[in-house]
Parts: sequence; C-alpha cells; structure tokens
Amino acid sequence: PSESDLYEMGFVSAQLKKYDEAVSYYNQLINSNSSTSQNAYYQLGNAYLAVGKKQEALSAFRSAYQMSYDVKVQQLAHLQYAKLSYDIGNPFESASNVIQSYISKYPKSSEVTEMRSLLMKSYLYSGDYKGTLAAIDKMPNSTPETNKIDQEVSYLLGTEEFNKGNFDQAEKFFLRSLEFNINKEFNTRATYWLAQTYYQKGNYPSAIVRYEKIANENFPEKQQLNYDLGYAYFKSKKFDKAKEYFRKYLENPKTEFKNDAELRLADTYYANNELNEAIAIYDKTENADDYTLFQKAMALGFKGDTEAKISNLKKLISQYKNSEYVDDAQYEIGTAYAANDDFNNSNEYFSQVIRTSSDRDLVANSQIYRAQNYIDLNQNEKALSELKSLGNQYKNTAFASKIVQASRPIFMKNGDISGYQNFAQSLGVRIDASEIDEINLSSAKNYYAQKNYKAAIPLYEKYLTQNPTGDGLYQAQYELGESYFQTQNSTKALLILQEVANVQNDYQEDAQTRIAQIYLSQNNYSEAKKYLESLSNSSNVNVKNFANLEMMKIYAEEKNFSQAEKFADLVMRNPKNSAAVIEQAKVIKARSLMNSGKDNEAKSAYATLEKSSNTEVAAESLYVKAFYQNKAKAFKTSNETIFRLANNYASEEYWGAKALVLMAKNYIGLKDNYQASYTVDQIIANYQDFPEIVAEAKEVKKQIK
Repeated sequence: PSESDLYEMGFVSAQLKKYDEAVSYYNQLINSNSSTSQNAYYQLGNAYLAVGKKQEALSAFRSAYQMSYDVKVQQLAHLQYAKLSYDIGNPFESASNVIQSYISKYPKSSEVTEMRSLLMKSYLYSGDYKGTLAAIDKMPNSTPETNKIDQEVSYLLGTEEFNKGNFDQAEKFFLRSLEFNINKEFNTRATYWLAQTYYQKGNYPSAIVRYEKIANENFPEKQQLNYDLGYAYFKSKKFDKAKEYFRKYLENPKTEFKNDAELRLADTYYANNELNEAIAIYDKTENADDYTLFQKAMALGFKGDTEAKISNLKKLISQYKNSEYVDDAQYEIGTAYAANDDFNNSNEYFSQVIRTSSDRDLVANSQIYRAQNYIDLNQNEKALSELKSLGNQYKNTAFASKIVQASRPIFMKNGDISGYQNFAQSLGVRIDASEIDEINLSSAKNYYAQKNYKAAIPLYEKYLTQNPTGDGLYQAQYELGESYFQTQNSTKALLILQEVANVQNDYQEDAQTRIAQIYLSQNNYSEAKKYLESLSNSSNVNVKNFANLEMMKIYAEEKNFSQAEKFADLVMRNPKNSAAVIEQAKVIKARSLMNSGKDNEAKSAYATLEKSSNTEVAAESLYVKAFYQNKAKAFKTSNETIFRLANNYASEEYWGAKALVLMAKNYIGLKDNYQASYTVDQIIANYQDFPEIVAEAKEVKKQIK
C-alpha cells in the first residue's frame, strides 16, 4: 500500500481505538521524510499515549515537531513533546529548554500560560532555582501556588548564595522570600538568615532588628539566636546589650560555642572597663590561647598592673611563637616598659618589632616610640637623628605627622621653633599658626618655670601679638608682666599687669598684688592703695592678709589713725601671721591709740611691747612709758625709765635722742635748769642726723630760764 493508504488505515484504526494496529501502520511511514510522515509521527505519538507508552510517544512527538511540512502539526507536536518532557523527563534535552522553546516560538498560543507554569515547575524540580524565579517573573499573573514556590525558592537561593559568600545576592533573595508570608517556617528562617547576611555585611543595626523580630519564634537555629545577638551588639559597640545576650546564651550553650561565648563575654567586660570581671573569665579559660593571653594582658595593663601585663605577654610569646599576636605583644611590652620609665627594656622590644614584624604600621609606630624613649633618656641628639631618618622614610605618609609631633619636645627644649617648622615642612606636614602660637606659649611657660625670664619675654610677646584674645590671654599677660618685674623693668610690668588687673579673670588678684608691691616699692601709696583696697576683700586668706598688712602701714604713714587701728586689728586676728608681723600691728595700733588721745589704751598697748626682742620696738615702748610718766608729772620716774632705755638700747639712737629731749623736759619740771640746759646742748651737738629732734631740743632750750 501507498503512504497515503497506510496513513488512512492507521488513522481509522486509531478512531476505532485499535491503537496497536494504528501504531503498526504509522511505524511503516516513519522512515520517510514528508508531510505524510510528519502527520504519521504526530498520530503515532497520540496512539502511544493512548496505550500508556509515554517514552515512545515522546520520541514520536519529537520527530513530528522537528519537521516543518505542516506548521500546525508541528505546533501540536511541539506542545505534546513539551508536556511529556515535563511529565516523564527527557533524555534528549532538558524539559525546561523544550518548554521555553515552545513559549518563545508560540508566544500568542492559548497554551502559553499553562506552559509557563510547567516551565517554572521544571526549573524547580531540576534544582534550577534561578530559572524557576525567572519563569515566575515572566508569568502574567501570580497564583497562590506560584507565590508559595517564589517564597520557598527565594529562601533556598538566599541560603545558596550565603554559603558561597555572595552576601549582596543572598540579601536580595531573602528579601524576595520575605515578600510572602505563606509558609511561616520559611518566613522565619528567611528572617534569620537575612539577619546573618546583614551581620556578614557589617550592617549590625539591621541584623539586630531582624534577629529581635524572631526572638519569640521557633526555628532550627533558635538556640544560637542569643549568641548571634551578642555578637551583633558587640560589633555595634553596645557592650551592655552584648553582655546581656552572651549571658543568656551561656545559660544553655552549644558545647562547641561555649568557650567562644565566654571569651566574648569577657571582651564585653573589657570594653566596658570592667577589668576585674574580664580577667576572671580569661583566668578560668582552660588552655588559654594566644588571643586570651593577649586580652588578659591588655586588661591588666589598663588596670595599671604593668608588671602582670608584661608577664602575660611574655608568656604568649613563649608559648605561641608563631602566633599572629607575637609582634603586637612585643609592641605592648615596649609600651608597658616605657610606662614604667624603663626605657632601655622598652627599646629592646620595639627593636624586636622593627626587626621581625611584617606589619608596617606596627613597625613605624615602634620606630617612633623608640625615638621618643631616647628623648626620655636625655639622648636628644640621637632621638632627633632617628626622627629625621624616619622623616625621610615616611615623608608624605600618615606617619609623618606623628614623627613631627614626636620631635616637638626637642625643638621646644632648644627654643628652636623655626627649626620645628622647617622639619615639619620638609616632611610635608602643615603646622597651623595656632600650633606655633601654642608652642611659643608653651616654650615661654617652660622658660618662665625655669625662671629664665629674659628668654620667656620675647616668646610671650610674640604669642600675645598673634593672639590678642583667647583662653590663654590673661595667664600669658600675667606671666609676661611678672617676667618684666623679675628683670627689673617695673614700667613695662605695670603696663601689662594693669591689663590683667582691671578685668575679672583667674590671674586678676595675682596681678593686683604685684602692682601693689611695685607701687609700694616706689612709695606711691595712693596708687598702691587702689589695688590693696580691692585685695582686702579677697576670698584668698593670704592675699587678704597681705592687703590688710600693707593698708595698715599706709594708713599709719598717712596718720589716718582710725583706719590704721582698724587694719592692725585685722592683722592681729589672723593666727597665721608671724610673731613679727603681729608685733608690727601691735606697734601701729599702739601709735594710733596714742595719737588718737586714747592714753590709757595706748599705755596698755605699749606695756605689752616693752620686752620685745625687737630693740627698736622695746626702745619705743620705754620712750612712750617715760612720755606718759612725764605727762603725769612723775619727772623723776620718767628719767629712771629713760636711763633704762639708754642703758639697754643704746643702739636705738632715734629713740635715745627723743628720750633725751623728754629728759630735758623732766629736768625743767624738777627745776634743775643746769641739767636741762646741758641735756639739750648735748642733743643739739650730737644728733644732727635727726634734725626734727634737734629742732625740738632748741625749742626746749628757749623754755629754760
């Protein structure tokens, strides 16, 4: 029979549901390549399907769709081939490729929606999750089924990318999964692993938010949640919260994480400066590793126990010779020895770092630190030489500014500020004008402290010229004024100190005190008194006492007896005053009482001074005693007192001369004109150094008849 006959017989057999006969007829046509054979392949596929032979049907449909004689048959065969590929699998090519090729070739087919669903599932079942999502994205409408698949596949893709370390991709897929809340388990786990992803990306706040969101949920990783939160808070430097979660975790830890959680808890104590608690945990750690020894040593150092710090770091170096912490330990030992002023041992360890460490930053810092140790060892030339060498090595790097700062004390000590500027400039380091001003001020203060006032003056002047205002203004002005005073330049001292004295500031009273002293030394009591009056109200006991004492003297000099007496009382009431000062106040008070006509009080006041160890005071007291005896007409007793004065205090010529005038008056009262005349003649002849007393003697002589 012809091809046409065979096809017709096969078709009729199929219509009569005699599929085995139909298969036998169609099989006789498959070796040709024609429109009839294409139709035969298609019908053969249908016949095989009818008898449940899907694998054979797959091959028949594949042959039919690969021929293009009849495009309609080709499309129908392609559809069946794609469906069977999804249903039973395809040994010739992937089902997803077959389905995708149908969708691409027949985008307007009524079967496309179903085919897209099959494509999604084919990707899913083959483990091609990205293909699954791509297929979902091309579907015109989502369904509860596709949404469920989307949630789960996105989660699976997220974990896959997370495990590869592709955290940006992992984040994208976890977020996509969380757009759906169909399967609660997947939602919770996606939240947890998104938090883990944020942690790995260093986005600790977002990690914490996600971790805490599932704190009350149950999921496989729940036991580790407190551990994860502890780490996230620790990395966020929220050490109190980190401590809280590490403690919670340690209530029920996994064995393999327990030791690490304890060490992290210790680290939170360390970070919060709860050093004893940190050390206690480090101490109980069995077989402490290099990290634990290092942390413990650092905690001991911050406690101020540098010896223990050094000991633990040496233990680390001894036990873990290949540890990554060895060079850090050597560096920290160097700093610890330096803190103990053991600069030679310090430099030994810095030199070890310099020789052996591959950490360039650590080496550079060790080199700079070693040079600073040379400064502390008073090896300034060696230090500066090394710093200059380092300057050439690290020119225009981040270490250049450290080198310049390290050199600063040397240049300052030498007063070589321009040298410091030039050195900084050669290293590419810009020195601000404010720093130079600070150096000028600091250098001036150093000279001032050393009492090298001549060297301090130009530096203070330079600083004040460039800084007419600012926090250090009044101190600088005061110390400049004091420097002028100490170099005997009172005129300039007054000019600068008055600027400080006239404005309320921390140095106002010091300036007022020095100004008062200058005016007192110049006997300019009226100007001195302006400042002393202010100082007498000071809350500083010493300043107030100084003012009271000087005001007492000035009022006594001015014969303002009531004021002199008032200030004398203030001086005497201060128990911290020396005996000499109190006695001086007593003398001035006694004089004020006498000059105020308060004779009884004056006599009592002077009586307490008669036995003074100060011969001048004792002589004055005896003179006053003789004076009041004369006034009481006890002329003979008065003369006896005068003889005591002459015998005991012959060196006090002034009071001796005044007493002789009084003696002459006593002789007049005793009617012994000869003795009176003789006495005044002796005064006139022998006491020319006291013209006012000689003048008084001459007046007495006129009274002798």
